Amino acid sequence: MQSLSSRATLSSSGAFQGSQAARFEVRAGDVKPDTGSQRSEVSGPTFNEGEDLYIRDAIRVPSSNTFNVPWQIVQQLHEEDWSGSPGMAVMLDNKHAIKLGSGDGARTFWQGPALQTERWYDLVYRVNLSQSSSTGFVEVWLDGVPQKLANSQTRIYGQTIQAAETYLKAGIYRSKSSTGTSIVEHDSIAVGTSYAAVMAN
Repeated sequence: MQSLSSRATLSSSGAFQGSQAARFEVRAGDVKPDTGSQRSEVSGPTFNEGEDLYIRDAIRVPSSNTFNVPWQIVQQLHEEDWSGSPGMAVMLDNKHAIKLGSGDGARTFWQGPALQTERWYDLVYRVNLSQSSSTGFVEVWLDGVPQKLANSQTRIYGQTIQAAETYLKAGIYRSKSSTGTSIVEHDSIAVGTSYAAVMAN
């Protein structure tokens, strides 16, 4: 866990599944001492180049979220031994519009809708982990509906990993110049080798 005390908690208020959801918060001026960043995140398992993964994450933005520009990442696949931006990131802007692409903004695989507050969205994306832009690919489902991607198709090819290993992180990581309070809830996070597997979580 990389979070200031009390910024990563469990919420019992209307979880997506079960009785609790994970709640992450970052306020103006919050800086995690060991990273020097404004973040509240938990880390998961490590994956290798060549793996074909389905990742599920139910996301809700509370109405008390007052985040303002320029960027925040709410889930990412961050490469091991890598000091740059993650190869894959789920981002929210200050209007709560959701996007999937590289963390540095160089590649946008999917531009999704603006998320309504206090509503759960069930996001699943398939990612073939590859440093090759002709081998790596992405597919996306939102609330069970296949999404049209940046190429107007349901699959888009591109580089999805920048090093041989990557690990999953969820929560909030945002620009130091951000203002306001970021609050995002996550539930039912699952990683599997098929859509059916993660939906059975």
